[in-house]
Amino acid sequence: MTVSYDHAPRYTPAVLKLVTLTATAFMLLIALACGTPEQSPRGKEVLAPLPTLKPAPPLIVQPSPTLAPAVPPTSAAGVWVQLASRPARRVNFHAEPLPDGRILIFGGSGNEGPILTSEIFDPVSNEWSESGEMIHAITAQTLPIRLSNGHILVVDSTNSRPTDQIQIYNPESGEWSVTGPLNTPRYASTGAPLSDGGALIIGGADQQAIPQSSAERFNAKTNTWEEVTSSPLKQRYVQASILLDNGSIALIGEGPTLSNKAAIYDPNHDSWSETAPMNVARRGAAVWALEGEHVLVVGGFTGSKTTLESEIYDSTTDEWTSIADVPGRASALGVLSDGRPIGIGSEGATNQPVLLIYDPDSDTWDAEQTPLSPDGNGDVTLTADDWIFTFAAGNEFLGITPETWAYKVPVK
Repeated sequence: MTVSYDHAPRYTPAVLKLVTLTATAFMLLIALACGTPEQSPRGKEVLAPLPTLKPAPPLIVQPSPTLAPAVPPTSAAGVWVQLASRPARRVNFHAEPLPDGRILIFGGSGNEGPILTSEIFDPVSNEWSESGEMIHAITAQTLPIRLSNGHILVVDSTNSRPTDQIQIYNPESGEWSVTGPLNTPRYASTGAPLSDGGALIIGGADQQAIPQSSAERFNAKTNTWEEVTSSPLKQRYVQASILLDNGSIALIGEGPTLSNKAAIYDPNHDSWSETAPMNVARRGAAVWALEGEHVLVVGGFTGSKTTLESEIYDSTTDEWTSIADVPGRASALGVLSDGRPIGIGSEGATNQPVLLIYDPDSDTWDAEQTPLSPDGNGDVTLTADDWIFTFAAGNEFLGITPETWAYKVPVK
């Protein structure tokens, strides 16, 4: 008997139909996953789609800050540069350069009255910051004295009243402190630094506005004042005094009256000597100390009229020599690194603001018109590296911002 085995399973038609549908669905899923031959070519990797990303925020590029006056290229010379404005309005203030190149703003008043807080402008960073608070309020009538150690000495004078108060700013600590009081209260005095770190205060007026001739010397080591020999010039009020190369002090004029007088103070011997008379009797002149103990006296008034006449004093020969007339009204700023004196003023013909530079070698004046000048309540200063800075007072009620401008003076 033969026995045979049938290995094929026996399914009903319904089961066969279900198997067929399941296989078909399985193949369709594989095709969808792998894609058609056109969508996923053989030999190429199929990457899953990237997730949707949020758009990146827009890139904001801040404008480049204005180049600081200490770092621009040489080509910047002769071009006015606008810098960061001061934070708030301040009128009748002072601007004095410090040894490290920063500039101290102090004194004057704002919308709320006298301002005691001082400000520092840093030309390198083009930024403003607050500095120490003054002990006493001062006005523009006070003339600061920049001592040889870089400190700023101020005779406190407010409302045209005599005072014996003195305060000094220390740039290293950023603080103000008082010194020993003056021996004689005064206001609208003149003064100059001494080569030993001290200072000389001369003249001024008393309570009755009578000019004085007394003088006092500040001793920086003892922080005290001592009386010295009075000046031979009897009319003493807002005259100019400057330190010469040999350490002596030149005193020019006799204040509000017309005068052709000048005197020299010798701090080593505490003595005064009158010079030969100037060629022109004047008041309100601009004065510079030049190399070789020479004194430059420019402009001013002869009576009620402006004079353009200028002259130079040679202390070695005691002689005054007339030079080329200044081309306009002038106020002394200082002496450039190449030895030329520079001032700011207005041109005689147009009354436009100008920079005035005198060249002693050629006896000529250069009057360069400037695009701006600080308002009458601002200030201008010259730094040791031949930069001029102008600081406007500002007035938010009139829409005038307290702008800062700088100008690199081209030198020879």
